[in-house]
Amino acid sequence: MSTPFFYEAFLPLSPTHFELSAETSKHCIQVLRMQVGETIALTNGLGLRYDATIVSADKKQTVVSLSNQVFIEQAIKRSSIAISFVKNAARMEWFLEKATEIGVAEFYPLISERTERAQFKAARWES
Repeated sequence: MSTPFFYEAFLPLSPTHFELSAETSKHCIQVLRMQVGETIALTNGLGLRYDATIVSADKKQTVVSLSNQVFIEQAIKRSSIAISFVKNAARMEWFLEKATEIGVAEFYPLISERTERAQFKAARWES
């Protein structure tokens, strides 16, 4: 079986003991039925990764011993979308909001002779 991989937002920079969040503890101990001595991997989502060994196991509070710290540099990825305006301004704003939430960095408006909405509030969308 492969090593389970868990996300913890705040990982210490120096290897030591670390207490997993209640949610992660429950998943690790109750759902995956992991025991003391088993190995897991932790990441903070920003490139920091640790191998960890379970020291004490409880579904509400699990302590792990951190080892083998690795920092993985991530390449900057920028997503762009070109979109034609929709008739309903609220739907356009909803689309821009959701696309921004998933990481789209640039939007290019497509305006053609058949575009139904020739005017838009660019200042409102640039923030």
